[in-house]
Amino acid sequence: MKENQISFTAMMTAYIRDIHSKYANHKIFNDFLAYELVPEEQKKLIEKIMPKEALMNSTASITRSRYTEDCFMKAIETGVEQYVILGAGLDTFAFRYPDLLKSLNVFELDHPATQSFKRQRVDKVGWGHPENLHYISIDFTREDIVNKLNSSLNYSALSKSFFSWQGVTMYLSKKEVYKTLANIPKVTPSGSMIVFDYFSVDEFDEETTSTDLKKKEKMMNKIGEPMKTGFDPASMKQEMAELGLNLLENLSPTDIEKRYMTGLNVNLKAHKNVYFALAVVE
Repeated sequence: MKENQISFTAMMTAYIRDIHSKYANHKIFNDFLAYELVPEEQKKLIEKIMPKEALMNSTASITRSRYTEDCFMKAIETGVEQYVILGAGLDTFAFRYPDLLKSLNVFELDHPATQSFKRQRVDKVGWGHPENLHYISIDFTREDIVNKLNSSLNYSALSKSFFSWQGVTMYLSKKEVYKTLANIPKVTPSGSMIVFDYFSVDEFDEETTSTDLKKKEKMMNKIGEPMKTGFDPASMKQEMAELGLNLLENLSPTDIEKRYMTGLNVNLKAHKNVYFALAVVE
């Protein structure tokens, strides 16, 4: 992504959450605030690239948001005091759960241009910035979370934390992804958790990738946010162990579908080759 470029992906995923929350008969995830963060002109631009029907059937961002917050709500019961959102984009968690923020510090880390845009939108819609919401700008390709978090006066490396990293790993190199994951045990104690999503290596194989994901790849290449990295689900547990993380869950598309779509009586499918992982710091 270019230095001063606002993430188109952040805009699109927020709009997908908006459309799902407004129009889905059976809501998998209800982001009732997302609509205020995406300007009308951006919504029109997104619909030129991806028709509204396709946006409504795009389940990856909806299910990963639901999965992340399901995991987080369980983690809260174990004494988590900090929520670190890596690649926060136009996330609305801190504004949807004001009561939780009375005793919880939330840290949003993202590219400076995208984060600046979000803060301006929050100001424009008049939400106000919660006292316990802390913005930290970062370029994941050049900077690391250790220095960024440790430089924040509000962050404590001794407090049990929950990290989420949604819709980012596929846009980084494998080295950059591993670097960030390896740094998490350096800034948080044992028992802290991270949820992230990733593409399997099959996504980049012409014979095994889906038609929808092929289209998305071409689209993201055109707008300057190319998808480049996939992982082998079978070796994920071993790779996480080498980084100081114990993989607790590694949901396949079939698992995701069973958990969030079975019984809804809707024609929705999990995205082929998209996996959700939950890991704990050893």
